[in-house]
Amino acid sequence: MSKTPTYIMNPLPTIEDLTPHPIPNKKEVLAYLRGFKATYRAGGYFTDIKSGQRYPIDPSACLEAFTDGEWCWDTELMHYFEAYDAKLDDRFLAKFA
Repeated sequence: MSKTPTYIMNPLPTIEDLTPHPIPNKKEVLAYLRGFKATYRAGGYFTDIKSGQRYPIDPSACLEAFTDGEWCWDTELMHYFEAYDAKLDDRFLAKFA
């Protein structure tokens, strides 16, 4: 039986989840997250809970979900990590230690 992937951070983030937690290897983590093909795509957008801006800004773009088999994330979670240094699960970050 396969294990369900774990989210890299709270899948329903709150303002508290966006408290900055800078990490020295952010570029490496972002490259890893961007290195996977989407497993799911859907039209629509999300509204950044901090800025109120809608994403994706391009109406032809879509929201996407990704997994490496152990961890999962989506367009919104990647945005919060990139824009605000949102805290990622320490067990996920251990991959990059």
